[in-house]
Amino acid sequence: MPLGTLQGLTTLLLISFMAFFLAFLSLLGIFFPQTSLLEQQLKPFEEAWQRSRGKEEQKKEQTKFILSRIPRIIAPLTAKRGSLKDLQLLLDQAGLPLRASEFMFFHFLTVLILGSLGYTLSKSIIVMSLMVSIAAIAPILIIQYLKTKREGLFHEQLPDTLSLIAGALKAGYSFLQAVDMVVQETKPPLSTEFKRVLTEARLGLPLEEALNNMAERVQSINFDWTIMAVKIQREVGGNLAEVLEILANTMRERDRVARQIRVLTAEGKLLIDAGLMSQDELKEALLSQQEQPEKRLGEILISMGMKKDLLDQFIKEQIEDALFEIFDWKEGSYYFETDNVPEEEDIGI
Repeated sequence: MPLGTLQGLTTLLLISFMAFFLAFLSLLGIFFPQTSLLEQQLKPFEEAWQRSRGKEEQKKEQTKFILSRIPRIIAPLTAKRGSLKDLQLLLDQAGLPLRASEFMFFHFLTVLILGSLGYTLSKSIIVMSLMVSIAAIAPILIIQYLKTKREGLFHEQLPDTLSLIAGALKAGYSFLQAVDMVVQETKPPLSTEFKRVLTEARLGLPLEEALNNMAERVQSINFDWTIMAVKIQREVGGNLAEVLEILANTMRERDRVARQIRVLTAEGKLLIDAGLMSQDELKEALLSQQEQPEKRLGEILISMGMKKDLLDQFIKEQIEDALFEIFDWKEGSYYFETDNVPEEEDIGI
């Protein structure tokens, strides 16, 4: 028998053995579950309740019970691994309603199925290894993408949410009542996270701890500032509504400045790509514009020695590209008129 085929069969047998062992443990836990003292005491009441229900509802409950038991069997096998807590945090940050043990079970099952399918169809260990690699890596990449997307949405929603909480506090609501209003009036992911905070607080967890748990999930420096403001207000007092309004305005201003920096950087990158200036010259021009905000970037570049004709031609080419793209032109004609810039015009080029 060829060596490659022997290695492939060995790998397939090993995967099959692991799957059989996992299935055996799951079935053992399903059909011979360990019952606690509390479960034994509640069993007579549960049996009476089950007799009062229809057969169809009982079948649905049994199916849900079996599906929920499998991850619970696997959880003790992975509980000693330090990465399990990190995996659970990653799932929470991505907004996926899964426990770490459930994800690991379905992840392993996907790897097993795709690996076996790849080898069965191709009889090639290379194809099988490729399928296993894809099945192992793809879910992690998807979770990372969902996490990044969710963090961006949370960042966009936070300033308006702080303004909403500040308005509710001014109207006489308590902080938890204001959070309840946020849950009802806003959209996920922010409403989902605040709903979890509200639930934890109502179940007896201190509000500061519930907010800290949320901060760990969302990983937002802006929200860290919010928690700091709430803690200071609860410890020493103060006008929390006013502080939250200041925070919201600060966040909006920071986002505006960040967007402006991205625009200026993009303009400079175009000039660098066109060979009209170097990266060091761009940095110097941006610093000069910060010191002289009344001047345009183009004026500063000309004062630094860039030829006005070259800069004008570059700007015309960029405007031409934008016009043809916006109006979906294949060909067309246009002309520029050079005149004094109106004082009320505030778009800098």
